[in-house]
Amino acid sequence: EATRELMAPAIAEFLREEIDAEELTRRRKVAREQAEGEDAKLSALDRAYAKYKAAVQARVAAEASEAAADEELEAALRPYEEEVAAKRGRPSGAGPSGVKAEPEPKT
Repeated sequence: EATRELMAPAIAEFLREEIDAEELTRRRKVAREQAEGEDAKLSALDRAYAKYKAAVQARVAAEASEAAADEELEAALRPYEEEVAAKRGRPSGAGPSGVKAEPEPKT
């Protein structure tokens, strides 16, 4: 398709008898090489973008997985923290001073 588009002016010149068959053949070869070169550049760009997009999706998935694992760990630790706090006579989640720490903001 790209070769055909690149050849359109040469074909028009040939039909107007401004160029001969030999020149048309030469231009066809040049147009084919140009189209293949452009296609290779676009293919490389497409491959690079696909890799980038996959990496971003993997990072987002990893961040979501990390957040879920963090929440699961916090939930699993909570009963133990409450048990230790109860044994020491402090409110649940309180540090050694007996003051409960503020939860860290989630990002």
